[in-house]
Amino acid sequence: MDEDKVLKKFAQSAKQVAREKYQFSHATLKTSVLKKIHIQNRHCRSRRIAVSISLAACLTLCGYIFLPVWNGIFFREAGPDQSATQMELIEPDEGMLWAIQNGYRFLPNIQIQKNGYTIETKDIMVDQQRIVYSIWLSGEKIETYANDKSYSVYNVSSELDVPGSIYILRNGREKEYKLVNGVHYLIIQGELFLNQDEMQNILSKPNPVIPLTVGYMNQKEVEIPLPLTEEVRLEKKVIKTTATAKAKLGTQEVLQNLVLSQLDLSPTIMHVNIQGEMKEDYEFHGLKNPRLVDGKGKEYHLAERGQNKMKTNSYSLHFIPSLYFDQFPQKLSLEFDGIVTSTRKSGNFVLERNGKYPFEVPFGNKKGRILQAYYDKDRLVLDLEGSLLSEETDIKIDGVDYHNQIFENGKWIVTYPVPKKDTYQVETSRKDTETIPVNAEVPILDN
Repeated sequence: MDEDKVLKKFAQSAKQVAREKYQFSHATLKTSVLKKIHIQNRHCRSRRIAVSISLAACLTLCGYIFLPVWNGIFFREAGPDQSATQMELIEPDEGMLWAIQNGYRFLPNIQIQKNGYTIETKDIMVDQQRIVYSIWLSGEKIETYANDKSYSVYNVSSELDVPGSIYILRNGREKEYKLVNGVHYLIIQGELFLNQDEMQNILSKPNPVIPLTVGYMNQKEVEIPLPLTEEVRLEKKVIKTTATAKAKLGTQEVLQNLVLSQLDLSPTIMHVNIQGEMKEDYEFHGLKNPRLVDGKGKEYHLAERGQNKMKTNSYSLHFIPSLYFDQFPQKLSLEFDGIVTSTRKSGNFVLERNGKYPFEVPFGNKKGRILQAYYDKDRLVLDLEGSLLSEETDIKIDGVDYHNQIFENGKWIVTYPVPKKDTYQVETSRKDTETIPVNAEVPILDN
């Protein structure tokens, strides 16, 4: 039996032993264990199999007690003395790790020298719904940008181009600049939630590729076709909403119904679109702590930045790990703890230029003060208290929008290009956002 099979079989048995011995779950530990096994799969040699298995067994069974120590071992940041091989791994989330454990693979790494750049792709994972990538740039141009202060290496960009996709940062960052073994590297990490129509268009071609581009100051200098493997072309799976029970939305009346599309499954992630049907004058801005829960209580949580607005009252949700490799549960529902919503209220009043100030007036659900009103250089000037424009507030004078606004000495100074008069008609509009708590459940499958 080869090394990969030994480690994979052990991983499954070790997880089972841990579950039987400790009747609770810890997502961070699970991710740590799977990540450790993933690294062993990639870098261990046969002479270290026995040691690796023993170490993994001890860590699996003892980690629930010594979790802080585990984090120090597994998530130590790469230092300048570490090799490129040790630094190249992206930090996989639970969805990627689950796909890897089920045999799904990264795209083959490539290294190309072109137009002054050495371009290396490392651990790019692609399925039909997302791409997670790490691109390392070095070479003559990177050395020039690193050593010539008239340039900035951070103006170099590289991306995988799938139109209409949602781009997010990996672990809150996009670029890192490192010196590794005397070579300057610009490391670019990112993640795309893919536009599925565009991805299907790419995959429908005989030899599907995704363009990888490199450039400086938004000027494209290099384009490389990145071939997709047969695995990426596997059909996604679908869970259609068949539940007959109605959604449980608590006693609140703002969200009147939540409509779910089918649940699309790919190896690393699950995706669903939701549409909120709202009370009049309210706008839907997503859910607080959404998760999928099966009939046994297992939860599938939101991926990093996995909730994104698509259009008014419509959001896209991405969950991990995926049910792609599993038997579908008999019961599945979307649960959440709150509704994020906003309402916009309008009002009007008469402003007297020579009136008494400060002057308190209503703005939406709140009140604010106009500190002073005066005419200067063919402009009406309003001094507003600092908190007044902290949310989305619009103020028009005689139907005219502001010309300029600055924040100075704790107040807003706003100017309007209107004629000099004694009184003005003021129109206000303010958008107030709130989170309404609710213990909600929207059935997807019910036996």
